[in-house]
Amino acid sequence: MPNRTDRTGPSRKLTAARRHALALHVAGKLDAAVAAYRALLKQHPDACDCWCNLGAALRTLGRKDEGLDALRQGVRVCPQHVALNRNLGNALEDTGDGEAALEHHSRAITRHEVALRRRPGDAELYNALGWSLWKLQRLEAAAAAHRRAIALEPASTTYRLDLGRVLRALGRYAENEQQWRAAAPRNADVLAALGHALIDQDRLDAGLEYGGAALRLVPDHANARFVRARANFLVGRYAAAWPDYSYRRRIASWRPPPGLTGRAWEGQDLDGQSILLYGEQGLGDVI
Repeated sequence: MPNRTDRTGPSRKLTAARRHALALHVAGKLDAAVAAYRALLKQHPDACDCWCNLGAALRTLGRKDEGLDALRQGVRVCPQHVALNRNLGNALEDTGDGEAALEHHSRAITRHEVALRRRPGDAELYNALGWSLWKLQRLEAAAAAHRRAIALEPASTTYRLDLGRVLRALGRYAENEQQWRAAAPRNADVLAALGHALIDQDRLDAGLEYGGAALRLVPDHANARFVRARANFLVGRYAAAWPDYSYRRRIASWRPPPGLTGRAWEGQDLDGQSILLYGEQGLGDVI
C-alpha cells in the first residue's frame, strides 16, 4: 500500500503531481505510477514519500532489485523517514540479509517513538510501531502497541487483525480468536483469519466453515484457500488440499527461500531435467 502520511520532503502538502502519482498507484496502474514517481524525483529528489512509494510499486511489479535500489536511495536522502526504513527492512528480509533488515526496523521503531511523543493520540502510528516491533520479534511490546491503537480507534478492523497476528505468534489462540471476532464479520480477510485461529485450536470443521465463508465473498482469496488446505490436510483429504495449498504463494507475507531461482514443478514430465526439493516452512512435517 502506498505511503500517504509520512512526508518529510520540502512541502507538507501533496502537490498535484504527487496526488496524480498516488492515484495511479492506488488504482493499480503501477507502470504509470512508477514513471510518475521517477519524473517527480528528478525535480524533487528529497520527496521522501515518493522514494517509498516507488520502491513499493516496483516490488509489487516483481522488480525487486529495482525496488530495493529505490528504497536504498530514499534512505540515503531521508535517513530518518519511518516508512522508508520499515519498507527497506522488509525488502532486505527478502534477500536474506537479516542483520541489515533488523537495523532498519530498529531505526523505524526509534522514529515511531519520536513521532508518538509529538502525536500521542495517533492510532495509525501506534499500529505501525506494533508492526516494526513484530518484525524484531518483540511480541509483547508489539501487542501493547496494537492494543493502544485499538483503544484509540476501537472500530478499526485492520488494528484488530494486526493484534490477532501477534497474539497468534505468542500462542494465545483464544485471545487471537476474540480479537478477530471483534473485527468486521463480513470481511473476507477477517473470516480467513478466524479460520486459521480455529484450526490452531484443532476446531477443524469450524475453521473450514469460516474459510468457505471467506471464499463465498472472494472466490480466489489466497488466505482463505490456505485455510481450506490446512483443514483438509489435517483430516487426511489430501487430494482436496493440494490445489488450495498452492495459493499460499499469493499471500502477501509469503517469502520464497533467499536465493532460490527457477520455476515450481507442477507435475509435468521433467524430461531429464533436475528437480530441487527443499524444506519451505518448518521442519515438523519433514521429520
